[in-house]
Amino acid sequence: MGGYSLDTIDDDTLICILSFLSIPQLLIIRQACKRLNCISKQHTVWRNACITHVLQQGFPFTQLPLNSFDCTELERRTCRAYRLGRRWRSSVSEPRRTITFNANPSSPIDYIRFVPGHDGKRILTVSKGIWSVVTIWDAKEGEGVNSGFRKTAEWGPKGAIFSGLTVNTKPGSEAVLAVSIQQSGSSRVEVLSCIGEQDTTFQTLTTVDTHHRPTALCGDLIALTDTLAETVIWNWRENTYAILRNGSESEVWQDHSVQVVFAHKSILVVRARSIHVFAEPTLSPYPTTAAQLSVASHSFGWVDGVSVSIKPLHPFGQRQACCEYQPVIILARTKSDDPWSLYQLRLHMYTLEPNSTYNHASSSNQDLITTVSPYLFPFQSSAEVVSAHHGPLRCTDIALGPFGTAVWVQPKDRSAVGLISPDVHLQQIPLPHSLARDETLVAGIFPGVLQGDRSEVKTKALWTNPLNNWTCLDYDEETGFISVGSNSGAVTLLEI
Repeated sequence: MGGYSLDTIDDDTLICILSFLSIPQLLIIRQACKRLNCISKQHTVWRNACITHVLQQGFPFTQLPLNSFDCTELERRTCRAYRLGRRWRSSVSEPRRTITFNANPSSPIDYIRFVPGHDGKRILTVSKGIWSVVTIWDAKEGEGVNSGFRKTAEWGPKGAIFSGLTVNTKPGSEAVLAVSIQQSGSSRVEVLSCIGEQDTTFQTLTTVDTHHRPTALCGDLIALTDTLAETVIWNWRENTYAILRNGSESEVWQDHSVQVVFAHKSILVVRARSIHVFAEPTLSPYPTTAAQLSVASHSFGWVDGVSVSIKPLHPFGQRQACCEYQPVIILARTKSDDPWSLYQLRLHMYTLEPNSTYNHASSSNQDLITTVSPYLFPFQSSAEVVSAHHGPLRCTDIALGPFGTAVWVQPKDRSAVGLISPDVHLQQIPLPHSLARDETLVAGIFPGVLQGDRSEVKTKALWTNPLNNWTCLDYDEETGFISVGSNSGAVTLLEI
């Protein structure tokens, strides 16, 4: 009786056999012969590999359907997600690569964002000098981000200061960003598009006179917020509005907006002291819109950084959702009013679970859905990270991804130098190296899709900055890219 060999097995059986191989084994076995090389590049093979080795493992991956990618692109994304997920779960903390370039040597970087839909290869920065300037940077042709970045567009009206800016979270939208401008004693919001790929130019789509600042842009919807209690949802294309108000109690205190999230049948408005949930409003022509009050709210106390994300829903994930929509996760860094507090900086993870009462109300009485929150309130902290560092926090940005990974800056410990002026001779006393810590870029895995339900938080110190001059950051969870701006005008890109 003769034995079997791979070259005598039909294609369907071979594809089934390949589904039991790991991703590194798949890449190796295709070198055996031309037939295996051809079969290992089929879409079905990489769909199976993505489901087994990426989605079921909870590794960060796009929410787009797998069938929306051709085989080459699906293989590339699957291999990247597999590598990134394994690095997150390993003890390795050093970034795979880092790139630093001078975006504006004469002005500090005030704001930095990855532009969605460009695979981490397009970065937007805002520099503030005599006036504000927004710039787009694209990875140079060649080896992707390894080749550095080049300036492809720049925009800034003379004498204008940007008081707020947000980038569209929906790739492919005509409006790329909305910016709040203060110029010649007046305030306005401009909605901009980007024309061209290689040589990009900004084009104004529409303008509205308002003191509100753009906080979120999703498709054609813009969230404009004030520093007290009001949020305006504006469809710039149809010129329709809805006014959301926290309530008279909130208007006593300054409570500037941090983030606005378009969630399931609702809008979450996150401010410096509180979070509010509003039922999804009906937009109408201005000014006939009446103010709509929140259906639920919660106060964190004073915070200096908040990031909100919605957990992913994968049909082949680790567990099936018990609800038609996913929980919302919040990462907040609280402030302490006591400058001598031993543990001044604390990061708390919160989870807003779906509300079964809302599901029942939406199916039985449509009028109730405007008074019942889709998410359960109040909510409790599910995880915590404590830092004993007491240093000034110039970069307060926190970036939290849907899969539970996050990035933030840990400040330099001011206890290393005390309260003595640098000009005093006593300050020259040598300090232990363990105390003289510079500001550090920290990454953490919180309870979620990647970490599972374990309550402990796994953190890694990715990079230290001896200049201690970071001002802003952004993080793309799917690609593993982190961008950091500084007051020297330099931008650093890191890959986990």
